[in-house]
Amino acid sequence: MLDDNTGKAFTLLPTEGESFDGIWYGEYNGYRTHVFDNKDRSAAEMQGRDSALAYSWTVDLGTEDSNKTVTKTAVFKIGNIELNQISYDPNTGEGVIAGTTVVNGTTKKIVIKKNAGEMTKEGYKFAGWGLSEDAKSAKYKGGETIDLGMLGSDLKLYALWQLIKASNPSVTIEEVAQMVEEEISNEGINIITTEAGEALPTTELGNAEAVTKSVNIELSKVTPAQYVETIRNTVQSVPSQGVAVIETNEVATFDKNIIEAMAERNDVSYVIVFKHDGFKKKVVIPAGYDVQTLLDENGYCGFLRLAAILGFTIID
Repeated sequence: MLDDNTGKAFTLLPTEGESFDGIWYGEYNGYRTHVFDNKDRSAAEMQGRDSALAYSWTVDLGTEDSNKTVTKTAVFKIGNIELNQISYDPNTGEGVIAGTTVVNGTTKKIVIKKNAGEMTKEGYKFAGWGLSEDAKSAKYKGGETIDLGMLGSDLKLYALWQLIKASNPSVTIEEVAQMVEEEISNEGINIITTEAGEALPTTELGNAEAVTKSVNIELSKVTPAQYVETIRNTVQSVPSQGVAVIETNEVATFDKNIIEAMAERNDVSYVIVFKHDGFKKKVVIPAGYDVQTLLDENGYCGFLRLAAILGFTIID
């Protein structure tokens, strides 16, 4: 209902998943018991009188349990109402997943929807929801709970797609070419994505426990700039809660640019593999570790320094 003088309104909305069965309206001061007759009133009849609205639900308690209780809730707001909406974008895919709208400023927790096949992309599998169409990693997988009402703004999530491996006969030649371009970008650099349970390209590491992005770099065949950029890109593209395996054919060093990229992905655990003294050595940086503390006074962390701080395992 709208106040002609102030322009302000009051609104009563059912909460998510609910709907009112009846809206009753009439002359407020004509009924001491506040019961409305659900009849339209002419402008002349309502002139100078207060009007009122009543909203109702019809609830079926059934006959089996006379003590059954049903709770219905609604949101009452004075002033111009603002809504927050979460929406789902197929992002070059196809299909629709319905969004959810709640009243801004209300505590309303909702569950991020999963993509159970409603959205698809030929030759690709769903990899989660990103905050932009070109996001490098998924912010949500689906099933997470957020307080949309207190977010203060709309939230648009974009479907992220991961190329299906060439072993799948439905993958086209063009998609295989794209996979090769993405996964093997330069001589001396090999990047592979491994699903949980599959064998890792570094066979000594066994099978992947989570989605893993592995990069193997032959240092003599890349420039220092390529080395830094490759590791940064790998770190940024690891799926949420995944693992990054960084392997070099000799002892190498992380500079502050690499460490900063790793710090931004504290949901990722890192496995560093390098050759030293004729052995393959493995160092694990657990997810959430403060990697900034690994840098020395000059802003570097060599692999031997890393092994001294966190310990190492010989895997060769």
